[in-house]
This record gives sequence, structure tokens and C-alpha cells, in this order.
Amino acid sequence: MLNSSSAKWLGLLAGAAMTLLAFIGSVMLGTTPLEWSALWRMLTAYDPANVAHIILYTERLPRAVVPALVGASLAVAGALMRAMTRNPLASPGILGINAGALFFVVVAVGATAAAYACPLCGCRPTRRASGSKFSGVAKSRALWRELAAAGGAGRGRGDRDVCLLQPGAPGGRPAEL
Repeated sequence: MLNSSSAKWLGLLAGAAMTLLAFIGSVMLGTTPLEWSALWRMLTAYDPANVAHIILYTERLPRAVVPALVGASLAVAGALMRAMTRNPLASPGILGINAGALFFVVVAVGATAAAYACPLCGCRPTRRASGSKFSGVAKSRALWRELAAAGGAGRGRGDRDVCLLQPGAPGGRPAEL
């Protein structure tokens, strides 16, 4: 392994070089072939009329920069957590991060479930179908069943508009619920 100081520095430099190569490869590779000089000209003298500069600046550079920043942030967060707990094998579960993240995912899904339309027919849950008893991912089937029973308001067919996710007769009407 990397036991000596010079071997550690060599490993750090090799890792940094591979990261830089991956970053440049992510910027330069894509459907539209671009020259290396276009990247340099875009960084030194951006021309908004040049198509290569627009592609690099609006699509490819953000595609490489954002994941690099996210990865660096996660690395710093992991190092801080390991330093705070003085445990080199610490995981996010120690501080309750997993449970807190899951809680907020459930809250967000439950709060916004009534605002989204059915992906197949576009009908939306009615006020009766979107009550608090249906706030959860596991209860989504019951939500759409309630929608079908209530005759949701969706694409303008009046009270007879129902969700096509429910099994039923032709015309989208649900079977016995």
C-alpha cells in the first residue's frame, strides 16, 4: 500500500490527474464533435455567437462541474462526520441522517401527491380523494381507487372521468371496487 510519504504524494497526484482527465473527457465528449481549441477559446474569450462555445458553456461544462462539486461536498461531509465521531468507519446512519432524509421524502410525496395527474389519462384526484388519510406512497393505489369511485375531474368529460389505472370495462369505467 502507500506507506511512505512520497508514495502517498504520488498516489494523490495520480488521483488528481485521473480526475482532471475524466473532467476534460466529460466536457469534450458528446454527440457533437468539438476541437480542443474550442474549449480553450471558450474559457479565454467566450463568443455567444459561436455554436461550439454555446454547447460547451450551456451543456457540457455544467454537466462536468455540478457532479464534481457534489462529489467534493459529499467527500467533505464524510470526512467531517468521521472526524466528529472519531470513528473511521462511521456511516450516515449514526447521526440519523438516513431516517431524517426518509422522513422528508415521505412528507414531500404525501404533500404533493394530490397535485399530480395520472400518467395514463391525465385525471387528477378530487378534493374527496386527496384527503390526509391518503398521504403516502404505499397508499397511492387507494388514492386512485377513491378517485375512480368519486369520478375525478380530469380532461373535461364531467363527472364520468375516471382513472385508467383501474381495471374495468371499455371506456375507462372501473369495475366493482
